[in-house]
Amino acid sequence: MILKLKNAVSGAANKNNAVPATADILKSILLLIAFGLLPFFFIICSSDPTDTPQIENPIDPDPDDPDPDDPDPDDPDPDDPDPDDPDPDDPENYEASDLVLFQDNKGKWGFKNSKTGNIVIECKYNTASDFNEDLAVVCLNMKWGFIDKTGKEVIPLKYDRCYSFSESMAAIQLDQKWGFVNKNGDEVISPKYENFYFNLTKKIFGFSEGLVGVQLDDKWGFVNKNGIATIPFMYDMVYYFYKKGDMAMARVVLDGYAFCINTNNMSQPGDCLD
Repeated sequence: MILKLKNAVSGAANKNNAVPATADILKSILLLIAFGLLPFFFIICSSDPTDTPQIENPIDPDPDDPDPDDPDPDDPDPDDPDPDDPDPDDPENYEASDLVLFQDNKGKWGFKNSKTGNIVIECKYNTASDFNEDLAVVCLNMKWGFIDKTGKEVIPLKYDRCYSFSESMAAIQLDQKWGFVNKNGDEVISPKYENFYFNLTKKIFGFSEGLVGVQLDDKWGFVNKNGIATIPFMYDMVYYFYKKGDMAMARVVLDGYAFCINTNNMSQPGDCLD
């Protein structure tokens, strides 16, 4: 009955927009009241038969369009190093001064690249020093020598003791005597001296201003890089030469008196550094 009533009302509304006769409507209402269906009548009449829910169709992606969530295989991976960039751990791309000492849990010493943190020279030495003038002192099994920044032993580990390079010369000890080698490992000054002057606090490892103080037969003097004694062995103690104005000066001690001399062994007025 409801369907017939709906069709009747709809048909009447669509036919030249005419309104059904009042008598017919009243009859229909009375019948609905009799059957208890009046509320459904108003619901049906108030609904628009043309009002249907519209479902928006999703837009299918173009299979030829790239997926924005997928990386372009032609784009470089930002996490991968550029093959054209230099390798920071290649010895050609770092300086000896970039290497820093470190010690492993077994007490052995090696070197790391301070820029990358990577191990460059494995921990195998009993003792080692920082690089100075591109070479480092190392000790293995109680023998001392020098290595370069690649770990190559450029001066054999055969000495009883070594000190860092200073003005391209390094002090070496053999059979309790001191001498000096150049960076080629040549013993330019043979080990024959009882002692030499150095000051680790001031990083004076031997030569300064072309001269080094050495001891022979309990007396001190100065020799040059050829081993020639330019200032005789006459002093009780000598220190190191340093630049003071236009002149190189050194402190020396003789018979309990301290004073300054120049490179010609001439005494100079004023105080000297010790």
